[in-house]
Amino acid sequence: MEYLYNSAGISRQAYSKWDNYVSKKISRDKDVVKLAKLVKKKHLPGSGVRPLYNYIRANPEFSSQLLGVGKHKFEGICHNHGMRIITKKYIPKTTIHGAYTFQNKIEGKIIYGVNKILVSDICYLFGIYGNLIGYATTCIDVYSRYLLGLVFSRTLKAVDTVMPILKQAFKTRGMKTFEDTYFHSDQGKQYVEKNFIKSLRKRNIESSMGKSCYENPFAESFNDTLKNHMLNEYDFENFKQLKRKEQFIKYVYNHNKTHSSIGNITPSQFERNLLNVEMKNRIGLEMKTIN
Repeated sequence: MEYLYNSAGISRQAYSKWDNYVSKKISRDKDVVKLAKLVKKKHLPGSGVRPLYNYIRANPEFSSQLLGVGKHKFEGICHNHGMRIITKKYIPKTTIHGAYTFQNKIEGKIIYGVNKILVSDICYLFGIYGNLIGYATTCIDVYSRYLLGLVFSRTLKAVDTVMPILKQAFKTRGMKTFEDTYFHSDQGKQYVEKNFIKSLRKRNIESSMGKSCYENPFAESFNDTLKNHMLNEYDFENFKQLKRKEQFIKYVYNHNKTHSSIGNITPSQFERNLLNVEMKNRIGLEMKTIN
């Protein structure tokens, strides 16, 4: 064999590399980028390349098109072709406080399952020209990261913001009453609106509030994902265009986007898996202020 290599003017290593390429049919860089952009556009808008890779490998129809490319090579190829997340700067806004507030009742608590701590926040959304086009209100189950409620609204009224996401959350969970459950938010006036409080108490849910964004890190983290990642994929000019993506964004976050904090799976997968894990074997999640 050495004689053949020398006669052909190539080394053993070069031949081995060529043989591996031919036998494994390694995807070309341009095909990798094309696949990544397709998946990002249709299934994971605004996502980083790692979640894209995870999604591709989890779906045979896409995984079969990605040959001989591991996650690190995939990331390198995508980054070399400009597929990096570019954040936009938004004008900071402050919370309009209500007539009264609640204490932070979740600080230091350790939970072992869903439906124990629900967090919420409201953020401002800006269009392609820097114009304010709407607001996003969210409700997340912190243990699974499941997005229970998401609504884009034109106003900051409670009837357009916190009431709809509460309705969505209750419909998703299908529970008339909860046990040892807290609804945590900032000190915005929407969260002390009488009908909102009445809806919480009717289902035995206590109110909890943080004094700053550092006491509501899960909700703030989602805001960053929503504004700087998922919605960053689109060039919205008005509220109507934004509203059309509401259900799609919610579905993508729950069923397509993986999270490193829950084992690189989606919130929906995590909750399904949790059904087969006994309470004594679950990992506790401690609520604490981010410094």
